[in-house]
Amino acid sequence: MVFGFTMIKVMHGHEDETLLALKNTIGVKEVHHIIGEYTFFVIMQAENNMLLHRIIDMIKNLSSVTRIWHILVSSKEIPKHNIDIYPLGTFDVNKRNRNLCGDLATRISRG
Repeated sequence: MVFGFTMIKVMHGHEDETLLALKNTIGVKEVHHIIGEYTFFVIMQAENNMLLHRIIDMIKNLSSVTRIWHILVSSKEIPKHNIDIYPLGTFDVNKRNRNLCGDLATRISRG
């Protein structure tokens, strides 16, 4: 199983028809209207990368779509090398920066 996240920019005045087309696209799980350069944030799901690329191609071929930016996420587990995971609300930016700076200083001093 793979997931795709994409932001889509749509021609002004064509938001409603594009929203309907996106919601009727097989593999599109969620569509959210967003504020900013892009019009919609879309979450897609497919069995494999090839099928996910087909969904993206269908979206690109909508006549009202002017720009698309996407990220593909594979079902393969990401190796957990030097990744710190913090529960929501517990991340101390200053402490983390001190640790990073201390680690960097140690590496530099060791050459």
